Amino acid sequence: MEVQAECPWCGMVTLRPTEVRCEADPRSDEALCEINCPVCHRLVYAKTTADGIKIIRAAGASGISGLVPFELLERRSGPPLLWDEILDMLAGLDTTPFPQMELIDRLGVALNVNRGPNRGASSDASSTIT
Repeated sequence: MEVQAECPWCGMVTLRPTEVRCEADPRSDEALCEINCPVCHRLVYAKTTADGIKIIRAAGASGISGLVPFELLERRSGPPLLWDEILDMLAGLDTTPFPQMELIDRLGVALNVNRGPNRGASSDASSTIT
């Protein structure tokens, strides 16, 4: 038996079942298979069904060890992120001296109430953080 999976970089690849690791999502009928692409050697996650997992496991596949990234199976909504948005976020993290102050408490109130153009950073070295 052979298993075919699609690598985003190489296209369709063929593997033996023993080269596949897979887990079913307990919340749905979907599942993930984890492979090392035999062409580019990158780690690839492929979506399949819980029934597909049963067949692959019966042929010799093993389970995924550690945490399974089931968030890859979540439905996406809204427009895709743009590279400019990602770069803006990274730039904001670089200029925020204490990113933990951006966290929101459980009531939804911002912990950092002093937000200026530089996100609460101060040029005064003697200032304190409250």
